[in-house]
Amino acid sequence: MLSSGSVASVSESSHTAHFRTPFTPAHGLPNEILAFIFDLCSPEESRTSEEEVDNVSQKHLCELGKVCSTWYGCIMGTPSLWCRIHINTAFWASASPSTITLLSLVEFALEKGGTHPLDVRLTISSAEFRPAADMLVEHVSRWRQVHFAGISVVNQSFAGVQGKLDQLISLRLQSNWRSVDIFKHAARLSKVEFYGRADNVPDLPWAQLRAFKFRSRGIRGANDCLALLSQAANLDSASFALRLYPRSFAVAWKPTSSNITLIELALAASKAELVGNLFDCLTLPALKALNLTGNDVFEPPVWAPQQFAAFAARSLLHDHLTDLSLCARITDLELLRCLEILPSLTSLRISESNSQTTITDTLLIGLLCNSDGAPLIPRLVCLEFTTVLAFTAPVYNEVITSRVAERRSRNESGRFTAILRWREPANHEDIFTMLVRLTALKVEGGLLFYLYPGN
Repeated sequence: MLSSGSVASVSESSHTAHFRTPFTPAHGLPNEILAFIFDLCSPEESRTSEEEVDNVSQKHLCELGKVCSTWYGCIMGTPSLWCRIHINTAFWASASPSTITLLSLVEFALEKGGTHPLDVRLTISSAEFRPAADMLVEHVSRWRQVHFAGISVVNQSFAGVQGKLDQLISLRLQSNWRSVDIFKHAARLSKVEFYGRADNVPDLPWAQLRAFKFRSRGIRGANDCLALLSQAANLDSASFALRLYPRSFAVAWKPTSSNITLIELALAASKAELVGNLFDCLTLPALKALNLTGNDVFEPPVWAPQQFAAFAARSLLHDHLTDLSLCARITDLELLRCLEILPSLTSLRISESNSQTTITDTLLIGLLCNSDGAPLIPRLVCLEFTTVLAFTAPVYNEVITSRVAERRSRNESGRFTAILRWREPANHEDIFTMLVRLTALKVEGGLLFYLYPGN
């Protein structure tokens, strides 16, 4: 007769055997799919010394490899799983393993990755950790995506890198890289992000770049940064996160023209003239999408209506700007005047802050389609608001209903899309009223409507 312990043992054995059978789903998946799933388990960036040790040792792979022999074989036999090398030496001094041990863990991962391209993130906090940079340089021909921060103290490690970056496609840099030219012969480099001052950007293969992001640091960090666009003749998109101060324009910025089709401007600007000075510098004759928002925790920028109108006219935005996303301190009437000069818009996204009410009944009435004439922005197919709900539900419903009816009258295919995100506090009775009426339009098939809390 079996004891309870024996029964438990047999039961556990049977259960384990079941999951080891070749007919279970885990065993039926090819290694390529298993590897894809395992890669999704990669950890976030380190925030503590313990997390840094886990990152460097690829702990998530070690733990997954303990599940069964199939998973272990997949992990040990798939080089791409070992090609995420993220190092932040700011945590190494307080980590329990020694620097020598941490370096040996990095070396193990590099060896397991074979010749597979690398995703490298390296933050060097002091010169004593230069061996980590030296180790990565030995595999420079494998660099595909790299992010270097705090690296200026060990720039000498990169002396022999130039001419060996054939696989590099994406580059992200922080700190001072002024006059560094190791990247300008990277034949496949197409995407660059830079955090710092505009005059510390390194030499780059500007003509081949398709996407460029710049994040300013310091009071003078943004100085004349838009001029970088003029060096990149083939850019598709650009993004600038800037803190603008009066001193930012102590020296006049150069007029800049670019054929980019998308620009993102995340601005901290407490005065309209600062935003206006930026618009005065720009001419973007191929622009299709403009996204203007606040920068980090700062209040949204103050709108500069006259300078924007001049920029829009100079760039011929009335012909080709189809997508506008705006979070600025702008009044409802200022926004209506802005929309009057942008008749080609098909997508409009407006987000208001708690300090500035923009989306009002006045604005909504201006967006109505009626029989009196051509509506404002007649090609609109997507309207998204993030709002404190300072308007009334019946007026909003009327706008959406009129837009759906207008599209039907022109026999246009597809449905109108309305997205409403509300900020607390909000009148939930108004929300319910909107939901009931617009749900009926959804059922009829003319509308895609999304309603939920927003930030």
